[in-house]
Amino acid sequence: MLQIKNSNIGLIDNDLIYRKNHNFPNLALMKISAYLKKNNNNVELISFDAIGGLFDYDFYIVSKVFSDTYTPEIVFNSDKIIYGGSGFFYDKAENLPDEIEHTMPDYNLYKNAYNLITKGKDHFFKNHSIGFMTRGCIRKCEFCINKNYSKVYKHSDLYEFLDNEKPYITLLDDNITAYKNFNEIIIQLRDTGKPFTFKQGMDFRLLNKERMELLNTCKMYGKTDKNTLRTFYFAFDNYSDKEVIEKNLIIWNDIFPRTTMKVFYVLCGFKRERYSDFYEDDYFELIERIRILFRYKAKPYIMRYNLCIGHKYEYKISILSQFCNYILRLGNNSLEKYLIANKINIDIFTKDELKLEYKY
Repeated sequence: MLQIKNSNIGLIDNDLIYRKNHNFPNLALMKISAYLKKNNNNVELISFDAIGGLFDYDFYIVSKVFSDTYTPEIVFNSDKIIYGGSGFFYDKAENLPDEIEHTMPDYNLYKNAYNLITKGKDHFFKNHSIGFMTRGCIRKCEFCINKNYSKVYKHSDLYEFLDNEKPYITLLDDNITAYKNFNEIIIQLRDTGKPFTFKQGMDFRLLNKERMELLNTCKMYGKTDKNTLRTFYFAFDNYSDKEVIEKNLIIWNDIFPRTTMKVFYVLCGFKRERYSDFYEDDYFELIERIRILFRYKAKPYIMRYNLCIGHKYEYKISILSQFCNYILRLGNNSLEKYLIANKINIDIFTKDELKLEYKY
């Protein structure tokens, strides 16, 4: 790719084309586009239909982030098509060459493709500077694409991808809270005066009172269906972390005003060694984590891993996911009220489960 010059090149965002309601640009494609344009190439964002069309491109570059996104077979059967990204190779995906990785993204790449984006889902395409300030993680979670990392390191300066014309900043850092100079990065972000967010979430277990107080001085981006609130994203993937999660939630609630929203990604459908009965233990831990988060006025967002397909409680987990997403948008509600309002049989849940209730 580094040697391509004076060529006509079609870039294809595989996820944008085949994922319903997809709402995020492909950062790698935006960097590739910027780099290729600097080298006198004509670059356009196109669809798969353009391959072999009236205007024949010299090369095609296809990228996707999600492994379950459908990809036409032609991608794998042409010498003119280059494809890459975690959607194709997961944790074995090659990094972009430094010359491309550290190029200001081409934020104009998607301007002629807004018609492909679901109405109301275009805010990240139009209004956000996007990038990584750190890479890596310390957790080595088996279910995570970052499982091969053992530490967090500085990746780039904010101004490498900051577009001053855009009102918001989105960071894709893997585990910013495990970085030794966390405070310095947060201060740099805060001092831009722009609301920012960590799309992957932050490791809530690694926060302390000092870090929370610093975060409380920041503008945070939070998009909901009805309005924009200051929103923080974390994860509560492992029930065994309940003590540190609860401890930090108590500290958090003493520092932050009630108008601040805290959202926790909650993983289920992943088999852990300690389980004696996967289905029963996995479902029990899901319910208990939801209960803990509700107790401290935190909102769960359920992330269903691959073993949720065929799960003994697959239907109940699906309903719980819909319910949690519902309160993420609207606030106060109980599982029982939600089921009745949506004409879903309440008898599939126990009386104890029906008491699950989020109170703002």
